[in-house]
Amino acid sequence: MIIPSPANQSGLSHALLGGWSVSTVIELVSGAPLNAVLSSGVSDQNLGLFGGRQRPNLTGDPNTSGSDGDRVASAAHPDARFFNGSAFTNPGVGQFGNAPRTNGDARYQFRKNVDLVLTKATPFGGGQVGEIRFEILNLMNTAKFNGIDSNEIDLGSFGRITTQAGFMRIWQLSFRYRF
Repeated sequence: MIIPSPANQSGLSHALLGGWSVSTVIELVSGAPLNAVLSSGVSDQNLGLFGGRQRPNLTGDPNTSGSDGDRVASAAHPDARFFNGSAFTNPGVGQFGNAPRTNGDARYQFRKNVDLVLTKATPFGGGQVGEIRFEILNLMNTAKFNGIDSNEIDLGSFGRITTQAGFMRIWQLSFRYRF
């Protein structure tokens, strides 16, 4: 069987090997920066900010090590933390913390996603075309996680990610007839 050329659009080889198209969508999203604060009760007692949040002192590296899977709480890693709460301390009564409002050195998961579409179009004459589409969403089956359970450094849930966002790999097959 010979691969069809644009000049030869008849025969079995064109029916099987012609009319294909491939497309992809690649999404790369940097994680949002961490915004660490003290809980509202402590903030009110320390500075009387009327519900505003007191920033803590940054005393170490808020990042934890390991892969995303190691840093996200799961049955295998129930105490895993995406961010290290011991990197922050309470600045004390009447003091403003030195931590930035958002810490660009401590970011949530860098997300990457690839979607793939294979399409085979078969003309039937008179402008009519049959099309079959095979789509794979999240081709690499990359897990995407929600944000941390709490950004309040004095709570036990600070720095923990316990839920997934989005979806895992999805396979779709569709048919379309244009006339």
